[in-house]
This record gives sequence, structure tokens and C-alpha cells, in this order.
Amino acid sequence: MSLEQEWNLNDKNIEVICVDCFDTLLHRVCSADEVLNIWFGRISARISFSEKIIKEIWNLSRRITAQRTAKLLMEEAPFGDVASEMYVRIKALDRAFAFSLEKFVCFLKEEMLEAENSMIVVNAELVMQLMQEKKSKRKVVCISDFYMPGSWLLDLFKMRNIDFLFDRIYASSDFGLRKSSGHLYGYVLNDLRTLLPDITYNNLLMLGDNRLSDYTIPKNMGIKVYKFKDKIISQKINRMYRGLMNIYRNNIRCHLPFSNYSFSLFWFCRSLLVNLKKENLNEVWFFSREGKILKQFFEEYLYLYNEKDMKCHYLNISRQSTFLPSLSQIDSEDFYYLKAKTATMSLKDFLNSLGIFELCVPILENRYDFEKVESDFFNSRIFSKLKTDQRFLSVYEKERLDAKQKAMNYFQSKGICLETEKRYAVVDIGWKGSIQDCLYKIFDEKYTILGYYYGLVGDVKSTEGNVKTGLIFADFPVKTKGYEIYHINYRMLERLLYADHGGCLKYEADQAILKEVSREESELYEFVEPMQQIIIKEFCSIYKNIETEREYGNDLITERALLKIQTYFCLDITREKFNHMEYMNSRIDMNFGHFGNNGTSIKYKLNQIYRIAMNNRVEMVQKVEFLLFKFKLGFLADIIGSVAKYRLIR
Repeated sequence: MSLEQEWNLNDKNIEVICVDCFDTLLHRVCSADEVLNIWFGRISARISFSEKIIKEIWNLSRRITAQRTAKLLMEEAPFGDVASEMYVRIKALDRAFAFSLEKFVCFLKEEMLEAENSMIVVNAELVMQLMQEKKSKRKVVCISDFYMPGSWLLDLFKMRNIDFLFDRIYASSDFGLRKSSGHLYGYVLNDLRTLLPDITYNNLLMLGDNRLSDYTIPKNMGIKVYKFKDKIISQKINRMYRGLMNIYRNNIRCHLPFSNYSFSLFWFCRSLLVNLKKENLNEVWFFSREGKILKQFFEEYLYLYNEKDMKCHYLNISRQSTFLPSLSQIDSEDFYYLKAKTATMSLKDFLNSLGIFELCVPILENRYDFEKVESDFFNSRIFSKLKTDQRFLSVYEKERLDAKQKAMNYFQSKGICLETEKRYAVVDIGWKGSIQDCLYKIFDEKYTILGYYYGLVGDVKSTEGNVKTGLIFADFPVKTKGYEIYHINYRMLERLLYADHGGCLKYEADQAILKEVSREESELYEFVEPMQQIIIKEFCSIYKNIETEREYGNDLITERALLKIQTYFCLDITREKFNHMEYMNSRIDMNFGHFGNNGTSIKYKLNQIYRIAMNNRVEMVQKVEFLLFKFKLGFLADIIGSVAKYRLIR
């Protein structure tokens, strides 16, 4: 119900509209304590104290300053006093603490701004209403019981482009008075008389969510009141969710269930553009093969948002084509990515991984057992012997340097790694960014490469010149919001985004040599290509749905709605979806269900489900559904999925 319907704003007695800040004008998508924890984390990242210590210092400082101000009959301690107390305690712990008091106070305010701004949504409807009231010559003021000063609130409003709304801002920490006692209202009335000499409480309208401080107290003082219900976040999320679900259900009706990755892929494109702009980059290179369709998705996104200055390129690249040219001389090479994959291999496996087995056989065959499997190959006698064998070393060095030069020629012909002062953005689906690492090493770590991925998982290596960012989910450097949901069956995207050409084998004469497409690969592409095209078409519909809630930068609403959609998608396992998954899995060997081969026992599978349940209920339910479909018990899977969707999606 609108404000106009609840209160007669045609009442000429109303001269000033007073607005509460949090849970009225600005709504957090988490608790206030969670925002403080984010703040503690940001502070900890900049100074040499743990989050736990900073939290303890904050709580002690607030308590001590509250006791001091109470003796002065003040109801709220000034933030400057709290910050000063924190500073004294930190200096006592670290005499070499480099900040001055003034710099420390500014630092705390800046970090709190970033923490709050990352977790708030603007009540756009209220903003529009207040704009109308200002046109009617009414004054608008903000009144907040808050530990940060009014100048800090103004900075927060500026970050969201709503600072123009307010004629005055009154924060309890500035005046030592609170709304909850009624004393701050008395101060506000006296101060407003400098603008409107004849104003009384009857000329004020208070808009807020708190029953005591925003409703009962001001009402008893003669102030007109309107109580907001703090459901803005859930209402906005659910409204967007319902609109997106119409797109979701249409894909189900069209028998294309995996097209419902369109939502997270749309957000991937948005996050990519935001990050590129933040880095002032207008050029990006997509890695094959998933990058071919990712590039099309991104170009569609750029078209929808009328972004004309971004240049998109495509590179044929793979681990196979970049591994050998990325290697160093044998004495200094650690073969990290081979070791990470497995330490158990034969000499034949090792030489095949380098792509030089056929060249080495004629010169080494009488001196080595190529087939013998070593449990710890890189610490074996055969590898030690190989490293000192001049016949092998001559082949290794020649082929390594030749492959490196050819790879460099190819990449530079595509415009990447040409100028040492430039930064180059690359894009891939994920999951560790090892191809980016190889590219970085091919050019001797002389060029800065920024990698953007749908997801980053596990042992991710990132350095100052070789940076990696997970745009949808990541557990590097820390787990992102929604990681547990987006991580479920994440390798399914490798199937959905399959390209119409083979993988890259090597480079010759500025050209990429591609592997011939197998029958299974061709069948997989023919199967997923209609889904890819549906995703591109749906970007426009998704764009229209999310733009309705993007006033004042409220992207958090979209993130939460998309997370609900993805959660539903994970739980929505039907016989058709299960069959699609099985079919795609059979085209290329990948066990994204993590249950082992078909001979795995039911007891083992149930144990796996039990272990998953300890961390992720959504994934647990999905795995139960898979298991039931595999054992022809789809009717039970349908029941469990329906109950889970009702219980787990809020």
C-alpha cells in the first residue's frame, strides 16, 4: 500500500517529513551484526590485528564510552570518542602502529562506508515519494539512532545518489540524544525553527519502522506518524523471482531444462562488464572452447546495455597447446600442473603430456622402460636419469623453445601480450585458471594478465601480475555468497557451453592447429546448441525483469533473486532432466555426480550423501534425487524435490 493511501499527504499542516534511515530508506540484506563483521574483516585486512581482536576492541570501546557519556547525561557516545578509545587500545597493543588518530578515524569511516554500501538496498519507491514532496516545498530530514555521525550518513547517501533529498541529517551520535527517549525529536524541532520559525510537532510527519522510537514515542509527542513494515527486501526479491520463474518454466515446457543456466550466465556477463570498467579496460580475450559461446553471450549483453566501446576477441587455447611452451629448463621446472594432477605415471605418460613421445622413442627406447608406472614419478630413479640424459635434453629444449616461439607468435597475432605497460583481460569458464598460468609463463611473466571466470575452485594460484577473479562463485581468496549453490554440478557448464570445433593441439605459422571433432563431441554440440541459442534469446527477457529493481544500484536484489532461481534449479530434478544429464555425461567422460562408476555400491553412495549433508542440504537433496532416478524410483524423487523446494527456498 502506498504512502498516499496510508496517510493524507494533502494535509497542509505537514511541513517537514522526517525519515528514519535503516530499515526504512535503506534496507540491509543481512543483519546489522553481519555488517559489523564485514567491517571488522575489512579493518583486519589493512592492519595487523585479527577480526576477533578488532571486534573485542570495538565492543569494549563502545561500552566504556557509553559509561562516560552517561555520566554527562548523554544517551549516545560520539563516534569520535569511540574511535579515539579504539585508537588508544590499539596503540597499547602495538606501539609502532603507523596511523595518526585523525587518519585512523577517517580509515574507520571509509571502511564502514564500504561495508554498509555492499549490503544495502535503497527503498526506491520511498525515494520517488520524497522527491514529489520536495516539489511540494516540504522539507525532508533524516533522523537516525546510529553510532556513526550525520556526515557519514551523508557520504553513504552520496554513494547511492540520494543525498539531494535531505535538508538536514540528525544522527544520535552527533548530539548525544536518541529517538527512543524522545529527546532527539525535541532537538530536531528546535533546530528546524531556524528554517521554519512557527513549526510545531503537529507539522512533522515521521516515517520509520521501529514501533517505539519511530511510532509510539513521536505519536505521543503529537507528531504524525507512519510505520513502515520491514519487508521491502523480501517483497522486491519475490517480485523479481516470480518474473524470472516465468522464463524458467517456459524452458521446462520447451524440454530444454538446462537453458535455465541463462540467469547465472546473464549475471556473469554483468559482473564481467563491471570488473572490466573498474579496471578501465575496453578489450577482452575469450579462451576456447567454452569461450566461444561466452563471447556471444557477452556481446548480446553489451548490445542490450548499449555498450559500444568494448572489443571482444577469441583465442584458440588449451592446456595441451600451452603446457610445453610454458615450461622452463628442466633443472628449474617443477612440473607443478602434472604433479597436481597425479604423481603416478609412466615415462610414456610423462612424454605424452609434453607432446614429444614420438620424437623420444627412437633415441631412448633401448635405455628406458616406457610402460613402467612409478608411484612417485618425479622422485623416481627413471626421472633423475632422464634429467641428465643429453639426448632427451636436446629434444626437450629444442621442442620447448620452438613451441614457445610459435605460441608467442600466435597470441601476439591476436593482439594479446604486445605491450608490457598494458593489462590484458582474459575470460574462461574456470576452474583453476591453469591455462592463464601457462600463458603468463610463456611470456616470461612480463605482462599483467587479469583472468575472469564463471567459477574458481580449489588450488588457485594468483599473483600480482597474474590475477584471477571468480565472477559467480569462488573459494579464492574466500568463499563467495551463494558458493554452496552455484558450486553444485558446476562442471555441467562445460557440457552446456560446448563449441562446434575441436580442442587446440599446438601452434604453427601464427595458426592454431585444432583436433578433429569426434562423433561424440559432434553429438554433444548438436544437443546443446539449441539451449545455447535459447539462452541468448532470453537475455532480453531477463534484462527487462531485473531492470525494474535496479534503481540506485540495487543489484543485491537481483543477486538474491538469481540465487533463489539457481537453488530451485538445483532441486528441480525431473526424469527428463536426469536423462539429459546422463546423455551429456556419456558423450564426454565426466562424473559430475561424484558417485564413481556404475559399479559403486549403494552403501558407498549413501555415505557420500551423508557427508554432503553436513555442509550443503541443497546438494544433499539433489544427490538423493539422482540416486532415486538411477534406481527407477522417480516418483519418490518428485516427492522429495517438491518438499525440499518448499522448505529450502525462502
